[in-house]
Amino acid sequence: IKASGIAVTMLARPARISMGDLFVLRELFIEQTYQGILPFLDSKKALSVVDVGANLGAFVIWLNQRQGVKKAYCFEPMPASYQLCRFNLAQNGCTNALARHFQEAEVRNSAYLYAGTIIFQAIFHHFPATSRQPGRVERIP
Repeated sequence: IKASGIAVTMLARPARISMGDLFVLRELFIEQTYQGILPFLDSKKALSVVDVGANLGAFVIWLNQRQGVKKAYCFEPMPASYQLCRFNLAQNGCTNALARHFQEAEVRNSAYLYAGTIIFQAIFHHFPATSRQPGRVERIP
């Protein structure tokens, strides 16, 4: 994909399987939907990013090319999307991005992220479906 003078190499599922992949790529790289967030970011500093539901890794790749990403943690529950995310991050030089796969399961937990007065909520599915006991919790530095 080449748009706005920036070229990226992205691997996605065929359109007959998932139109969602093409929608995400068009939204980020062609329509530049998230361009409006850039003025709110400190252009002198690289960012640390947590992308929950990273899909193809496109958002981190887009942000890295426009702003610079010091460190990114990309979480994706779907095995095929996780593999595509890892490939796309590597193909686009995002060596500072760590992709993590977590399994969907019956048990849901909530995590709240606070940024100033804005609260973001994400639902995590990370316990084995056959277990009611919490799985291993990993602290990311």
